[in-house]
Amino acid sequence: MKIPRINIIYDTSKETEMFLNFLNDPNRLQHRKMIFKEYPKLEIAINKAQATTPKNQHKIVKNYLQEFQKKNKEKIAEIIKNAQNILFAKSDSLLNELAKLMDYEWTNNEPDFIAIPTALPFSPFKKNTFYFSIKAYLSGKLNINHIVFTATHEISHFLLFRILWRNKINIDGFIRQILQEVLAPVLMNQSKLAQIIEHSPDDYFGNNNISLLYVKTDKNNSERITIAFKSAYNIMRQKKASFIDIISLYIDTLTEIKDDLNKKMDFWNKNGHKISENKKLLQIYTNPIEIKNSRKELFFSAV
Repeated sequence: MKIPRINIIYDTSKETEMFLNFLNDPNRLQHRKMIFKEYPKLEIAINKAQATTPKNQHKIVKNYLQEFQKKNKEKIAEIIKNAQNILFAKSDSLLNELAKLMDYEWTNNEPDFIAIPTALPFSPFKKNTFYFSIKAYLSGKLNINHIVFTATHEISHFLLFRILWRNKINIDGFIRQILQEVLAPVLMNQSKLAQIIEHSPDDYFGNNNISLLYVKTDKNNSERITIAFKSAYNIMRQKKASFIDIISLYIDTLTEIKDDLNKKMDFWNKNGHKISENKKLLQIYTNPIEIKNSRKELFFSAV
């Protein structure tokens, strides 16, 4: 058994590609808006140069990131050093606890996880690599210890994908995306893991588009989707259910409400963070999705 390490590598080339992916993906318009809101000069540079070709965009983004790194060189170096020290100290305990919660068995040839600092105002991932946004660290809005929180969230995705692959569970890409984002806070709000990553249990509801999703079984029982799914996790664990049993329930439930979830995500992609600032939009988005068939008693123990 080999418990992998979490290694920080600064890779401007991969960061540039990740920027370009989000700037040009029509299904991620809110991410594009977030980038340009954070970096208005980048938007001006792209529009001014009429950078419609991939080559032009790549050059502009790469130059912009190099200037960003040059301007913040010393602070970035300090962030990386401190983050790596914290991950070295915490990784074994967080990975072991995460694996325990997911019934994940480490093999003898587990690849290490890679963390890449990024100027992106959010923290995406790809394969066994996650990008952690350094913007909030540079401004002092986040303490460097938050890197453990980010790592736990992203690595929960990696382990989920491996579990699905090992058990030959093939699911729709959209369902998998919702599953991974609902599951992360379910696990991170378990008391022992919450203690390791230093946050209060039940204090994290997931990414913004997930945290505002509600489900219901009838007019008397509605709750945030992550809290309802945590209830199902806890009840099934008390009944000695395996993690595979739990995610099978999750998959069945998400598949049942897929059409409603699709509408919610389309609404989010159109309106994004305006939802939390506008009462009418918020009311529409938080209107609960009804679970009719999928073992609803597990999501609301009072039912």
